[in-house]
Amino acid sequence: MPGRFARDYTIVVTKDRSRTSVQQTMLVQAAKDRIYAIARRRHIPLCVDSCAEGLHLVRDRDYDGAIRWYGYAIDKDPGYAPLFVYRADAYIGKEDYERALSDCDQAIRLDVGYAYAFRIRGNAHYDKGDYDRAIADYDEAIRLDPDDAYAFNRRGNVYYGKADYRQALADYDRAIALNANNASFFFNRGETYEQLGRAQEALADIRKALALDPADERIKQTLRRLTQAGKK
Repeated sequence: MPGRFARDYTIVVTKDRSRTSVQQTMLVQAAKDRIYAIARRRHIPLCVDSCAEGLHLVRDRDYDGAIRWYGYAIDKDPGYAPLFVYRADAYIGKEDYERALSDCDQAIRLDVGYAYAFRIRGNAHYDKGDYDRAIADYDEAIRLDPDDAYAFNRRGNVYYGKADYRQALADYDRAIALNANNASFFFNRGETYEQLGRAQEALADIRKALALDPADERIKQTLRRLTQAGKK
């Protein structure tokens, strides 16, 4: 749904921003740390350098550069499923959804229990506008990892796009219960409350979102709009 705070990846932020630059940097470093830990166990230092570089390139929206680095890493370790998901994320940034889906499919073939691969594949379906397939993938991601707040948030975005606001609200509630420090979750739930005519709850959530991310201009604009509407 264009305009939603939809992007919630550990790696990429594209047209539907959900992270401040500081949050992006922290998440990139966290992902980089995980890659280094795994790579040390797998003894693939060249792979980890490629992944680390890819993470930074995606953060900077150099998707072609990231895809090249991930491709290099895949050549070194074609059996490591996360590499395909990271490259899929970069393809989503380029709106090359077919290649993104292909990479996610390969990751799932390598590891059928890899919840993150299902979530990222759901993101590709969502961005393509294929809501039913997106929901199916988010359902599976949640089944495999019921504590994945981002999967609930993303599924909520699909239901919001389908105008199923009550189901969207249930998913945002769950996302916030799992992670109450994400501004985008509160923003999305606030907009859903607004659609349901629950103005005070909408206002409270947008204020909470701004408290978590005080620099975000879109949250500020939404807060001003709701505040002005409440004065009429």
